[in-house]
Amino acid sequence: MQARNVHSLSADSAEVTVLCAKIPDAPINLADLPDVTTDIQIGVTWVDGAADGGSPILDYRVSYDPGTGNWVVAANDITTNSYTVTSLIAGNTYKLKVESRNAVAYSLASTQVIILAAKQPDSPVSVANDPTLTDAT
Repeated sequence: MQARNVHSLSADSAEVTVLCAKIPDAPINLADLPDVTTDIQIGVTWVDGAADGGSPILDYRVSYDPGTGNWVVAANDITTNSYTVTSLIAGNTYKLKVESRNAVAYSLASTQVIILAAKQPDSPVSVANDPTLTDAT
């Protein structure tokens, strides 16, 4: 590009690169990782939305609501499609959501999941037949 005045044309301006992108689609399929979730932590996994907005996904942000109606950012700059939220209160139910970020901005939030911070029950120690409960017929 050049400018013109009454005397002449200017030198060419510096080259400008323009990014024609938009925010990415929200992540989908947010789900509990039951092998990771315990009474004090919740593991979640997700899949990228259909479109990255024309710019590669850089990272993710995971947030949770401990039941107060206020969202807490658990972590920014997550570069994998899973995360474990730690230091939770055993027995509480948490809402979780995730957002993806490209060069433009963060996406809308994923659909929320509600997960109970509770460990899986232990396997039975011994199994025995109770003769009082058997059918005599």
